Amino acid sequence: MTVFTEMGNVKMRAAICYDLAEACAELKDLERAQQYLIEGVHIAHRNGLDNLLKEFEALAHKYPGLYLPHWDEREQKILEYVKVHAAITRRECVQLLDVSESTAARVLDEMADKKYLERVGKGRGTKYVSCTQCQP
Repeated sequence: MTVFTEMGNVKMRAAICYDLAEACAELKDLERAQQYLIEGVHIAHRNGLDNLLKEFEALAHKYPGLYLPHWDEREQKILEYVKVHAAITRRECVQLLDVSESTAARVLDEMADKKYLERVGKGRGTKYVSCTQCQP
């Protein structure tokens, strides 16, 4: 599915994740269905595909073994900020969340580890951007 990312067609990639999640759920392979559901939700969320997010939510309700990933309040604020501004720095995160520099660094690093964001640069020039090519 990386070919869709390389082509810049993240909507198609998210839609395929939906189809695969549904097919796996129908086959009672809930572990694999959950993996595709999470990947698709992350892609849809990072790219503002709200209609597709609603479809993933309906799919999770249809199959009781599936669940939607949860972003805490801080992660949600950061993701919304990155949607609008394309990137966030640690200093901007400190101001956005009203937290210490070390807390901002930890939250951003955790989000990068979870593949919600991608770390770009090193040291003081580090920015965190939408992780459109990351695998959740």
